[in-house]
Amino acid sequence: MQFIGGTWLTLAATDEEVENFSSDDGFKFKPTYKLAKAIDMKVEGSTFHDVYEENSSLLHGMTHGGIEQIGKQFTDDGTIIQPTFEDTDLVTSLNCANANIGMILLSYSIFQNDKNLTKLAKDIIKGAA
Repeated sequence: MQFIGGTWLTLAATDEEVENFSSDDGFKFKPTYKLAKAIDMKVEGSTFHDVYEENSSLLHGMTHGGIEQIGKQFTDDGTIIQPTFEDTDLVTSLNCANANIGMILLSYSIFQNDKNLTKLAKDIIKGAA
């Protein structure tokens, strides 16, 4: 869920943290749940952490080659290799994509100081949680 890292850099990171990231001098992101909470504090809500909590397990396994990813490549009897994703997995992936779009929109709206756009972005993110 590295899109949260980019959103955190844009919205919640201190100048020093941005500088450390830019210099790549041993910079490491904090755990994702901490980044999500920091973003939520900045935008006065809980949607980023809610989206993270809702989607992290499946997305982590899909990204890092966990059983979720490997198991979805075989039929139930294990004899045929083909995608076998359940509808709930696809919905989770789409919700995460919607949350990502909302986060990008939220970042933009804050810099534009556009309250209507900020509300729209928060509604999109909330709908993905």
